[in-house]
Amino acid sequence: MNTNRTEKLEVWYDSWCPLCQQIHKRLLKLDWFKSLQFVSIREPELIVALEQYGVSMEQIEKELHVKWVASNSVQSGIYAVASIAKLVPPLWPLYPVLALLARTAVGKKLYGWIAGGRMIIPVGHCTDGLCPLNKK
Repeated sequence: MNTNRTEKLEVWYDSWCPLCQQIHKRLLKLDWFKSLQFVSIREPELIVALEQYGVSMEQIEKELHVKWVASNSVQSGIYAVASIAKLVPPLWPLYPVLALLARTAVGKKLYGWIAGGRMIIPVGHCTDGLCPLNKK
């Protein structure tokens, strides 16, 4: 499926979410060609850079986002999941189904249902009431 082994995808994941942390660990093991680069959405550098991609903090907390490194293009939700499947060999069989689902309301609803059930646990990440995520 992945004909260009040099393709890189930056995966913006929520390091405060236990589900996201588990998926991150699994993807690290499955990413045989090291095509995925993971960046926590809680990293100050990413938070500052979001504006240049036209992505708000509210959007990034709601849905998974990925950035194709070569083209600097950003995808989210079910499209992001399909992009990951396109680059991770054990997930290649799922790619056609995910790509098809991404084009339908069913795929978007399914993704929304799964993403809506995740928990965010910021305990210990912000101190003294000063949190970079609360700045506007």
